[in-house]
Amino acid sequence: MYTLVSIGTAVTSVLMLVALLRPLLMLRLYFILRPILTPFTFWKYTLFGTMPIGTPYLAIMSAGGFLASFGSGKRLCPPGLLFMYFYLFISLPSMLITPSLMAAATLQTKVTVAISAYLIAYNYTNSRKALTYMLFSIVLFSAIAPFAYGAYQYVTGTANAFTPYWSPTRITSVFALSNAYGEYLNIVILLLIGMLLSSYYKKQRKLLLILLAIAGVESLLSQNRGAWIGLVAGLLAAMVIYRRVLPIKWVLIGGLVVSIFGGAFIMARFEMLSQVGQWGNSQNTFSGRLDYVADLLSLAFENPFIGKGVGYAYELPGLPHNDFMWIFLENGIFAVLAYIFFHLFNILTHIKNRNTENWRCLQFSFCAISIYFFIHSWLQNIFSNPSIFPFFMACFGMAAKLMVLKDTGEES
Repeated sequence: MYTLVSIGTAVTSVLMLVALLRPLLMLRLYFILRPILTPFTFWKYTLFGTMPIGTPYLAIMSAGGFLASFGSGKRLCPPGLLFMYFYLFISLPSMLITPSLMAAATLQTKVTVAISAYLIAYNYTNSRKALTYMLFSIVLFSAIAPFAYGAYQYVTGTANAFTPYWSPTRITSVFALSNAYGEYLNIVILLLIGMLLSSYYKKQRKLLLILLAIAGVESLLSQNRGAWIGLVAGLLAAMVIYRRVLPIKWVLIGGLVVSIFGGAFIMARFEMLSQVGQWGNSQNTFSGRLDYVADLLSLAFENPFIGKGVGYAYELPGLPHNDFMWIFLENGIFAVLAYIFFHLFNILTHIKNRNTENWRCLQFSFCAISIYFFIHSWLQNIFSNPSIFPFFMACFGMAAKLMVLKDTGEES
């Protein structure tokens, strides 16, 4: 298996390298291939004996995004991305005091890959055709392996094949963690809703409905309470901002279907919060995470301006389960403020442009994704995930480009 995975990674890395000439193709390849590689990063697979197996993908994507930003009509700093550049700049002093240079370099490279995904999505979706095809192809082709393997895990009872300490009943698919899979599924679900509402995908609606049904079922099977809450919150908030895009009747029908087929399952999952595990430990992970974040907050204030050093969180007994706390702890107050402002900029941009008639169905989805991401980042670690964070950032890049595209006129 090790040899096969190494050869496969080397071959696909060459494909991505060739695809540097076609950045959108490279981005699609990354979203298809990188999640499949995740289990092997958990098993510490390497290339050439020392290089982490995911390194080539990260390096190619990092270079590709910035190379794709130079040329006629291209922008290296689209709206909002300035906050992420400031985040990287303000984190430089924290790199100097890192407890692990390898961990610090890896984490900052993951952020750079996410910025590259934003740049490619923004600079190369220059028309309605390019953007709608990009969305469709990303959703369709990136979902094949996760959906298939998630179903296989459920049928065979091997949900914890990659992480034996994890629950065998919560499917993780190729993402190796059920939380990460739930986050991916929520992005797909929100994109599919906008695509189903849009007139640009009339011919593909049956296929999109099938994909939405599969994503919904596997979201239930991943049993991610925080993702469910964030999904509902993002949808409801987007409905308030983009009024009359998602008809109430479809909300009621969707809620009824979920209640009939998954209501008991969802209730059982939330009832576990009041239960005690076999070792006497509370199943209320939410309160436990809040207590842990409170402890980390006092630790962060020991060095509030430049933090404890990028990569410090990996030295702790457990990760913060809160991106903002993680950044504050490692990089200091100015870095976390830059990251918060980045999120707020994306959300406020949607509020500012909510009354425009162009691309409202797709912007509705991107708005819901922005709000969901912001909410869920208080409960999970997303920015360190090299599969999930770039997916979010590509959505932000396309949303920003929709604000300036000229060939508009979408019908709801």
